[in-house]
Amino acid sequence: MGKWIFLALLVSAFSASALAHQTGQRQLCKGFLPENDLYIPEYSASLAGRAPGITKTQFNSILDKVQAEYSQEIARLGAKFKIERKWSDGTVNAYAYQDGRTWIIAMYGGMARHSAMTADGFLSVACHEVGHHLGGSPKSKMEDGQWASIEGQSDYYATLKCLRRMFLRDDNAKALASMKLDPTAVSYCRAQGFSQQDELICIRGAMAGVNLASVLAIMDQNKVPKLTTPDPRRVWTTYEEHPRAQCRMDTYFQGALCRVPYNQSLDNRDYRTGTCDDPSAYAHGLRPRCWFAP
Repeated sequence: MGKWIFLALLVSAFSASALAHQTGQRQLCKGFLPENDLYIPEYSASLAGRAPGITKTQFNSILDKVQAEYSQEIARLGAKFKIERKWSDGTVNAYAYQDGRTWIIAMYGGMARHSAMTADGFLSVACHEVGHHLGGSPKSKMEDGQWASIEGQSDYYATLKCLRRMFLRDDNAKALASMKLDPTAVSYCRAQGFSQQDELICIRGAMAGVNLASVLAIMDQNKVPKLTTPDPRRVWTTYEEHPRAQCRMDTYFQGALCRVPYNQSLDNRDYRTGTCDDPSAYAHGLRPRCWFAP
């Protein structure tokens, strides 16, 4: 192992350990991804001759937008919203934690520099981390006090609420024009009876989920999931940790398809509030059964 790689892994391990053990903090320890040893320094992409994910300018622009969108909402809940911008840290992950009345998401340059990462994909990661704070029920039974929405719910929140808010004032037709669109995402979003703007936002949210599934599949060295092959498994107890890549993509897709308005609030106790939860009322948009048990 090269000297710089060894040092980078030491830095990554120390950073994660320090984050998890600071006094007074309440953290959902697993991060956006399961624990991994991948570390992507600032200069690694150019040395490897591959696309560097997103740029530092995009990284900061995306997080500026998230900060502006959520600071007031979290302030109304009596807390302060803080984004830790760890561009120079090559850790390939992201975290949510609380330090007293400061609600924090920690976003890392290594995640942003992953070769498969897009700007919308990275925004979805940030939305997932916000979802741990604001995603409502089901809440984690682990850690200390059930403050955090579980992993699957945070994925669902990302497209159900957060990305819709973030894309609301964008030129979504222009954004989609630069992408290779998945025909399944397009056809399903068009079939939901959305307004033109909401249809475009649905497609864009679904494509963000497709991007993240590609990142997850590469990390796990598995085949890339497809929207046409949803996870067939059914759990009988809600699964709190990270679902598999296909299941997570299914969750992003269903969140995008849900017709409940983005500004209808979620609830910390009742998982039904503000979501698509009734199969007799909604053909699409329900949380996938590969992680969720009603």
